[in-house]
Amino acid sequence: MKRIDRDDLADRLSIASVTEIPFNEDSFGICVSHGVLDSMPREIAIQGMREVRRVLKADALMYLDLIMDTELREGDEIVDYGYEEGTTQSYFTVTSIKEFLSDFEIVDFNIIYNTDENGNPRNKRAHLVIKNIK
Repeated sequence: MKRIDRDDLADRLSIASVTEIPFNEDSFGICVSHGVLDSMPREIAIQGMREVRRVLKADALMYLDLIMDTELREGDEIVDYGYEEGTTQSYFTVTSIKEFLSDFEIVDFNIIYNTDENGNPRNKRAHLVIKNIK
């Protein structure tokens, strides 16, 4: 397990792969993932959710958000512009979100539409609270 290079945080933060979370089963009662699981290939995110499920206690809650395209694009693509250039962006639809989270109970599901400074649609994000059902 890697450690962050800050003495004041070293005992509280760890850097690890989403596919190999370095904690025992049933370790946590809550998890937060903001802008993470859609910034990698979908298959890796699926493996990551298996790990999240493993380390979460039964009935534990998780907040996560996932990008959705206004044109209903689905799946992985390589970003070819801006600060995310060269990274993977995985777009979700309502159907693929429900499939992605099928091992969890969806407690709250909201879609928020994002616009640029002129009010033009850019994308939308699903904001979810899910419960670990074991």
